[in-house]
Amino acid sequence: MSVRSFAVLSLLFALPLTAQEVLTSAYFPTPGDTLRTNVADSTWATTLDFQFAGGDDLSWDFSNPVSDRQRSAPVDVADDVDFPNAALVITIDPFNRVYYVVEESTFKIVGAKISLDLFPGFEISAPVDPARPERHTDLQPGDVLTNSTSNVTVIPFDSIPAAARALLPDLPLRIDFLRLTTTILRTDSVDAFGTVRLGDNFYSTIREKRTETIDLKIEAKSSIFPYVDITQIIADSAPELAGDVGTQAPVTTYYWWNNDSKEAVAEVRTNDAGAFEEMTYKRALAATSTRGLGAGQALVKIYPNPASASVTFEVANLPRDQYVLTLINAAGRKMLTRTFSARGNQAKIAINVSDFPGGLYVANLRNVRGLTLASRRIIVN
Repeated sequence: MSVRSFAVLSLLFALPLTAQEVLTSAYFPTPGDTLRTNVADSTWATTLDFQFAGGDDLSWDFSNPVSDRQRSAPVDVADDVDFPNAALVITIDPFNRVYYVVEESTFKIVGAKISLDLFPGFEISAPVDPARPERHTDLQPGDVLTNSTSNVTVIPFDSIPAAARALLPDLPLRIDFLRLTTTILRTDSVDAFGTVRLGDNFYSTIREKRTETIDLKIEAKSSIFPYVDITQIIADSAPELAGDVGTQAPVTTYYWWNNDSKEAVAEVRTNDAGAFEEMTYKRALAATSTRGLGAGQALVKIYPNPASASVTFEVANLPRDQYVLTLINAAGRKMLTRTFSARGNQAKIAINVSDFPGGLYVANLRNVRGLTLASRRIIVN
């Protein structure tokens, strides 16, 4: 056998026997998408073999899935002064939005507007600097990526609702500011690839294993004193919050990615002991992209905002159809539902909010098929 023939045979035997999914930016969400997933019934999910040990050319059988509930996360063009560099925003739920930038090979988070259990009903604007990669192209088995971020948010104490302030322990000083420092240590590794069967569909996937440890430090400041660390005081005085402050137990999440799916085909979260906690999976029979149906295209103007008596919604760039506008309060309760028709390609709706309790509300615009076209925040004084 010639040297050249031997080299060719060596190369052939070194290649995997089946094709491995090669991820491109096609699986990055874009404005107009809606990420649709189901949360799996935990009893059903615990019967599955997730093959956490990893490996090459594996098969995962998630056929006949049993759903506990559904989630939908619309993707819109970002337009927020707090995150001017963000290209898009994903609304996880009415009170949690995540902002991203998109680069050629990475999809990165630059900030979030969230509501913590520590301060229910209060929105925190949290920048992420440097931006943290959430998705990568060209992942290969054996790749290991590490990332560390430490971000600081300062909150004027008087801006926190009284009910949330009451959860904090009594301190021998007047609090003027709270400083929240969030440190996240993350390791992403590509531990497996293979085929997932979900219902009657088959997906060629590559699996990413993500282990994350979060530390949340809370400090209080009086105008005449420096910041004082009150993290442990909060944990001791409110045991129900102890798991949300200080150094939290590491969490590992497995993602099965595929180029044809903007959602993870499946996502499984485990605790620090490696025990199953939750599984979500893509809604296999639903199209990921809602472009062409007006989603992410609607132009919404709200005024006045804040409002005390009435608020007007002007919506343009709507196909001729029926639409539903809902208002949801900070507790997640639906306060109002209004159905209307677009005349031409626009509509104007006035709503009386004089009887609404003061606070933060979310307005959701959907078409009659349930697709979210826009979500906006309103403050009622």
